Amino acid sequence: MRYFSFFLILILLATVCLSRAGEPTLLTLPQAVEQALQYNKNLDNIRKSVEESELKYRAARKERLPKINTTYTYFRLGDDLNVATTNPTSGDTFTFPLMTRENYTWITSFNLPIYMAGAIKLNEDIARLGIDISKLKLFQTRNELVQAVKCWYFNILRDDKLVAFYEQNLKTYLEHERVTRHLHEQGQVAKNTLLAARVETLNAKQELATARRNADISRSTLNIALGWDVNRPLAVEEELNRKPFDLTLDECLEKARKNNPELVAFAFLKQQAEKAVRLEIVHYIPTMDLSVNYMANTQGKSGGDEFMPNNLLYSMLNLRWNLFDWGQKADEAAARRKNLEQVINNEQIVRDAVLMRIKEANARLGTAAENIETATLALAEAKENVRIASLRYREQVAPASEVTDAMAALKKSELNHASAFYDYNAAVAALECAMGTDIHKIIGTEN
Repeated sequence: MRYFSFFLILILLATVCLSRAGEPTLLTLPQAVEQALQYNKNLDNIRKSVEESELKYRAARKERLPKINTTYTYFRLGDDLNVATTNPTSGDTFTFPLMTRENYTWITSFNLPIYMAGAIKLNEDIARLGIDISKLKLFQTRNELVQAVKCWYFNILRDDKLVAFYEQNLKTYLEHERVTRHLHEQGQVAKNTLLAARVETLNAKQELATARRNADISRSTLNIALGWDVNRPLAVEEELNRKPFDLTLDECLEKARKNNPELVAFAFLKQQAEKAVRLEIVHYIPTMDLSVNYMANTQGKSGGDEFMPNNLLYSMLNLRWNLFDWGQKADEAAARRKNLEQVINNEQIVRDAVLMRIKEANARLGTAAENIETATLALAEAKENVRIASLRYREQVAPASEVTDAMAALKKSELNHASAFYDYNAAVAALECAMGTDIHKIIGTEN
């Protein structure tokens, strides 16, 4: 009995797990955005780019620190190298060993830059500006991802709403077909009217299948963005509604100038390009560095001799000045100036593009807001029209075409209604991306 109870518990647990596995995951819009921000590989690459810029800045700062290098050298001659000389007074010949067959040299150097004409500081500034630019690029990529996720989420809301409508629409056509069949059996309508009703029912089934397929594709698209299985069941919690919005076009443009990361980045890009020009120019200024060297020299098996000591410590103060290079650095500086001019032109191009995006999104928002009001009224009237037409048809005071025309108008009204709310929310998301900030944080309204 005990084993039977244990086996029964296992079966119940397995049943619960299987049933839960098929249950759709309930997802809110903030959860979808957060999940996408954590998973997105492109965003992760930009994060690594920020880390890369920080490491480059750390490396640039260490350029001013002293460096220690060591070199070990071994070389072998075919025979000992001697120098013979003759004493002019006595006529005797003397032989001096210059280099033995086997030679070992170990040199350790300590190098410290003293004056580099500002080149080290310029490199540090360029690297530091690179961090700011990469962070702004990260923020821009994040904004674009948030906008995309919101639109994919809104797609699901719109498609689910249309699926619900087409399900009800199919029921309406089935009821219309049932009434038509009843009237046909009583001889009140012709057979072609019944066939027309049947065709409308079949069309409604196709429309429902298409709507369900679109909803499934929308879910798959969001699943991929979230890093989930493409066929994972997904239920969305939010609703397509009209959120408060009272910013004028000029206010939106001003917010974009201050917060849009694409525009803000050009302040750093121009500084970076200007410093790159100066970096090429400073190569014509003399530089100075100090080096301290220790050389351990060994010749043959006996080590050093009276002519070449074993150990040698010496220091040098080096002054370097690029006097003539055929204008190489001048050309490189000119190329950097051309890059600066391109950055200035690109700033204007991007500013115009961002402002145009804001203007288009703002116009789309205003149109959608108007369409929501008219579509809501049209939808209510279309529903009432279907109800009245159905009653008139039942009483045989109106033809079947009046019912089908009313239901066709209802489908158009429902599609316009759902599209208006989708366009409104998508326009809000586009404005947030273009302005570089959350609209509802600006106006103090909760999502």
